[in-house]
Amino acid sequence: MSGAGNVGLNDVVITMQAVVEVPMFDSGAAPPWPVEPLAPGSWLVLNADCADERVGLFVAALADRIDVAPPGGRNEVVDALLAEELLIFAGGGAGG
Repeated sequence: MSGAGNVGLNDVVITMQAVVEVPMFDSGAAPPWPVEPLAPGSWLVLNADCADERVGLFVAALADRIDVAPPGGRNEVVDALLAEELLIFAGGGAGG
């Protein structure tokens, strides 16, 4: 058995990552920033290596579930997200 922090040849390493389900966005309302073009229902993996467009898609998924004041630009979306007491989205953890 290997000690803490040491991985031996027979040890298994499981890495957990946060995942978010990509929602089906309203076809007429594009987010006010670049987003990664992933299909609705697919899993968006969140980790430290995410590109700006993936982070943009995550924020758009969060904003999709809240009311945003018109005109719905970047500032209004951020203000609406900050005003929420609780943010809920479909997702979970994925191991590999």
